[in-house]
Amino acid sequence: MTLADDVPELAARLRDVQAKRAAARARLEAAAVSFSDEELTARIRDELTRIETVLAGAPETVRRGLDPLLDGRRLRVLPDAERGFRVEGALRLRLEASNPPRASSPRAGCQEGSGGRI
Repeated sequence: MTLADDVPELAARLRDVQAKRAAARARLEAAAVSFSDEELTARIRDELTRIETVLAGAPETVRRGLDPLLDGRRLRVLPDAERGFRVEGALRLRLEASNPPRASSPRAGCQEGSGGRI
């Protein structure tokens, strides 16, 4: 068998792989959940409120829960005239997103916290 004999078989296999990839992409897009900006903001606010409730627990328990996310770094708690206190620092948290920002996006890799944009 020569290379020329393999071309039709390779072309057929390539078409099959491309069709499977397109089908998988369509399944992923169909399963994706889409929210309006207002719905997304409300969901994020709800989750942050839930986290705030958890963080209001016993300090030692909270500290043990945060420790694996701190990766050896420290959080600073500082006075804040408006809110009573503010927390500064960084936690490592892996986020799973079906549509992560592209590297060319102005928001790609941007993090925000109580200290502003990083």
